[in-house]
Amino acid sequence: MFKDYLDYIYLSNPSYLDNSITGIGSVYTIHYQNRELPYTTSAQGKNLYQLIRKMYSELSERIGFSCYSYLDRKTFALNLENLKIKKCLTIDWGIGHTLQIGNIDTTGTAAGTISKKVIKKAIFELLEKNELYFFWYLNNGQRLNISSVINLFLKREGMEKFENYFFEVQTLSLYYTVIYIAIKDNHIVATGISCSPYRYESVKNAIAEAKIIYMFNLRRGSLYLDSSELEHKEACKFIKSNKFIAHNLKGKNINNNNILRLKLSREVKNLSICLNTFFGDDPGSKIISAMSPTLLKCTPVKENILFSKSNLFLKEHPCSTLRTHVDCVVV
Repeated sequence: MFKDYLDYIYLSNPSYLDNSITGIGSVYTIHYQNRELPYTTSAQGKNLYQLIRKMYSELSERIGFSCYSYLDRKTFALNLENLKIKKCLTIDWGIGHTLQIGNIDTTGTAAGTISKKVIKKAIFELLEKNELYFFWYLNNGQRLNISSVINLFLKREGMEKFENYFFEVQTLSLYYTVIYIAIKDNHIVATGISCSPYRYESVKNAIAEAKIIYMFNLRRGSLYLDSSELEHKEACKFIKSNKFIAHNLKGKNINNNNILRLKLSREVKNLSICLNTFFGDDPGSKIISAMSPTLLKCTPVKENILFSKSNLFLKEHPCSTLRTHVDCVVV
């Protein structure tokens, strides 16, 4: 099956130190009337087989809960704190908008075969997008110095030639959310973000994510993100000159009263997961989405925030300068 996908995959030059391969491509296409709707996916792997598996995993995440937007079926969600199972509708978890949560995209979704790993992956992605809001709009975080280890990671991905910035945020958990931004000639080249239990793991994953975005840029014939000159200028100024303040989560505010014993802020309440049971034929594969009524369920770009004003997270942490604030370029 995989060999037929190779005609639709764009691969990077796998000539850097660790020989990993970065790829982007259209793994799956929906035919609707006279139109084709390609699902562009991207990933990085040590070899082509691993790369294809990761790309298909990302496809599953996107398709799996995208279809929930159009299904009107009953499903179930598991509360990870009290282990209660709640009946709900698929549209409550699908991409779109709800009154309680606001805008919903694929933030907080994950696919895989090992239940515990998939659930953690989904939760970490949910956390990282909310930590990104704290960083970008409320100036929470601290800049990381580029150590010899980080420099090695950059060289492995061929990203050391840029003006590189790393930031770390720990407002909602004791885990490390690392934000990476690459700049050249006052333009944003690429960005990456990752949350994990280990700082250097987050750094490495954020760089790998930025490498993929960099490849997207090159594929469409540009070195930079697809933004206006003014947007590039404002974003670079924000990154270079803003004074971020570390607000690390304190021990007394930690709540690990969840089945996975994750060390989260007490602010994260009623953290729940939904197992997608309407997509995928393989009984061993799992597609999970994580959600909390006290967190955002979308990438914190200004448009999403403005459509999510009813969200408890935004009511608790409003950005008073949102309308004039530079829009978030980290996705």
